[in-house]
Amino acid sequence: MTKNKGKVLADPSIITIDGKKAVIKLVENYPYISERDEAGNPTWSEKEVGPILEFTPTVGRDKMVSIDLKIETGEIIGTYRGQAGEQFPQTTNREVTTNIRVRDGEPFVVGGLYKDQEKVEKHRVPLLSDIPLLGELFKYKSETRDKTEVAMIVIPYILDIPDTTVEKLVLK
Repeated sequence: MTKNKGKVLADPSIITIDGKKAVIKLVENYPYISERDEAGNPTWSEKEVGPILEFTPTVGRDKMVSIDLKIETGEIIGTYRGQAGEQFPQTTNREVTTNIRVRDGEPFVVGGLYKDQEKVEKHRVPLLSDIPLLGELFKYKSETRDKTEVAMIVIPYILDIPDTTVEKLVLK
């Protein structure tokens, strides 16, 4: 990231209880018509796309944190039509599921969500590009290739809250 080769997409933080699952969603909702009734009225649905982080921490007696971790990300790459003219989103999905064990405050990186996308675009000047032999002078194509990797840095912290404080909060 020091050479502008990376970009921080979000910097969320969350607190959960030992053994309880927590979820961070950084998604966008993509609305689409999922079906139509007999009168032609649309029924709208939503597709969530973007990174989702699910984790369940367990604190050991040795103050080590075991984390069951699932990272999922996806995006809409196009649409396709249904029989009644509905347009459904076509998505990609990348997912990593793992279990790690780290010390309190020790950062770890989860990666491996790679995408290698190649795009070819053809451009032409209308009419002039249709002329035999000379038409090739009025056409060109551009090729782009994007390589991306989603990596998440997770730093678990154990918050030591005395039982008496918790009991007082519950009783009041």
